[in-house]
Amino acid sequence: RLGLVFLAVKPLTKIRRVEQISYGIRQMPSEEAYYWYSKCTAVDTAERAQKALRVLLAAE
Repeated sequence: RLGLVFLAVKPLTKIRRVEQISYGIRQMPSEEAYYWYSKCTAVDTAERAQKALRVLLAAE
């Protein structure tokens, strides 16, 4: 989960969004966290998956 948080909040500067994303990841079931981690670390889909996770958990 910690790795997923770092991947998702890496480009962010707004503290409120960082907190929302962190909270959302902490509330995820393990299976969903594993799913997002695999998407966010895959070579071909990493950037899009990280952006999708940010939008899902803390829409701007």
